[in-house]
Amino acid sequence: AMAYGSVFSTFTGDDAAGMKLSLYTSPDALNFTLLSNTGFGGSSGYIRDPSIMKHVDGMYYVAYTDPLTDNCCGKEDHFSIAKSADLSHWTNLTTVDAGVPGVAHTWAPEWYLEGGTVYVTANIDTLNTDSDFKPYLFTALDSTLTSWSAPVPLGFGPNYIDTFVLKVGATYHAFAKNETTRYCEHATAPALTGPWTFVGPGDWAGWGSGMEGPAVLQLDDGTWRIFMDGQGSLPFVTATSPDLSKWSAWVALPG
Repeated sequence: AMAYGSVFSTFTGDDAAGMKLSLYTSPDALNFTLLSNTGFGGSSGYIRDPSIMKHVDGMYYVAYTDPLTDNCCGKEDHFSIAKSADLSHWTNLTTVDAGVPGVAHTWAPEWYLEGGTVYVTANIDTLNTDSDFKPYLFTALDSTLTSWSAPVPLGFGPNYIDTFVLKVGATYHAFAKNETTRYCEHATAPALTGPWTFVGPGDWAGWGSGMEGPAVLQLDDGTWRIFMDGQGSLPFVTATSPDLSKWSAWVALPG
């Protein structure tokens, strides 16, 4: 997950020891150096899917999947938020209820900022089969990020997780993993809640199956860069694009 404003990357492992927050920093969004193994494990001691931003108050905030244990998967009926002044020392701030009847999992919350409004997209499953995941939009109701709206469907799914949203000009873009094919697909819309059209379905970019957790940022030269997780069989990978439509082949992140 990528920070807004600066290039910071957060990763966690799938084993109990690895499910703590670690941060890496980079001058070029390619070569990363460890900044801190924070030891932060959230409210349960285990943290997944961290997404970090720097807020207008100068503090850093991480939204994260909050599993009950180190095993996948319990009933995650909320996501959580923590804050830090220095990226190394973290304190839990709040939990945000999924608010969807029959919720089984609430995964991969991701920050999205627009016009001074802070949103989180989170992916919620109700069937407990991983086939019902849909992205929902939560809106912060105050600047402290402790009060949040009820969920609003983003407008596509089911069967999509790890949704990452950004806006370029008047067009909204969503990158999300199809849970069945395990392709990272690309959709666009004229409004944040749709209607969405998948302009990059299936293996549209040639990255192959098995990618998840897409995160996209724009470099100083205008180039776009996507980061994805190879789900254990592949490394963390990255690819670049001039326009969000035509992408390079992926390459492994060094180290």
